[in-house]
Amino acid sequence: MRRGCVLTGMSRNAVGYISRRPPDEALLADIQSVRQAHPCYGYRRVHRALTQGEKGVLNPKRVHRVWRENGLQHPKRKRRKRGRHGHVPLKAVYANHVWTYDFVEDTTQDGRKLRFLTLADEHNRRGLDVAVGRSFKSTEVLAVLEQAFARFGAPVYLRSDNGSEFIAQTVQTWLQRLGVQTHYIDPGSPWQNAFGESFNGTLRREHLNREVFATLAEARVLTQGWLYYYNTQRLHTALHYRTPDQYFQDTAGVKGAPISGASPPNPQDLPLGADPVGMENGAEHHTPPHPAVFGPATALRSLPSVALSSGRATTTIAQTDHNPVTDGQNQEILSFHLAQKMGA
Repeated sequence: MRRGCVLTGMSRNAVGYISRRPPDEALLADIQSVRQAHPCYGYRRVHRALTQGEKGVLNPKRVHRVWRENGLQHPKRKRRKRGRHGHVPLKAVYANHVWTYDFVEDTTQDGRKLRFLTLADEHNRRGLDVAVGRSFKSTEVLAVLEQAFARFGAPVYLRSDNGSEFIAQTVQTWLQRLGVQTHYIDPGSPWQNAFGESFNGTLRREHLNREVFATLAEARVLTQGWLYYYNTQRLHTALHYRTPDQYFQDTAGVKGAPISGASPPNPQDLPLGADPVGMENGAEHHTPPHPAVFGPATALRSLPSVALSSGRATTTIAQTDHNPVTDGQNQEILSFHLAQKMGA
């Protein structure tokens, strides 16, 4: 062996080396279990999820090596070349400082259009609501906002693009009456609504692209389940690998508690029926429970049938489709999807 190593120029230590690396089968099984619960996680968030449990000390490089050797990488997305743009104006510095809302479109299985009205808090990234319908008028947008204001309190600013539902005079008048200032981004400048676009992209990538909706009722049930998962279970990289609810509890605690010396919203700006004292004591501003807790019938009714108090005729969000399903069918829908995810 000595003579052979001399002739080949190899080290005798390398020839007789025996690897002491522990087997990777157990780690691979743990990684697969996390991927089963969070299919869109990359190796960094998988590593953080493993270290948050009872896995002991785990090197992220080892997770990356096992991830790469087993071909678990997600396909890379093609990024478009973008010009240099200015900074995003009006940065949120505390909870309920700046909200953003926008629309995302999808279809049901029969090809009919679905619209998702997303509403999020830019400071803690919490998804406040994702309302689902075939179409939305300005009065229906107001109904969603009225329910969100009653549950979470009114924001100081409400950011949006220049969609017809957002710039309608009824919306602007109603928000001005409550003391909420509108902040419209410049036309053709989606980077000025970066947090809203990010939330919409996550909704598209992790929910809409992975589900096929048979009916409007099914879309509502499954979307409320995804929103609960997003707020309470999904680790957010921009929040230092915390969920939006955890970050809200760590940084805001009480509704509107200022950070960096900013002033909280004026309680007089809250909508009628809101309890500023209860909100100051931290009451009733958490994400609603998962539809599986109280059943999908309750989840469907949680999308409000709210009467607007703008002086016009009473308007409500339609909760039925042209082919309505019963509560029992809704239960079967949710049970089927939960069974699929548990058995996947």
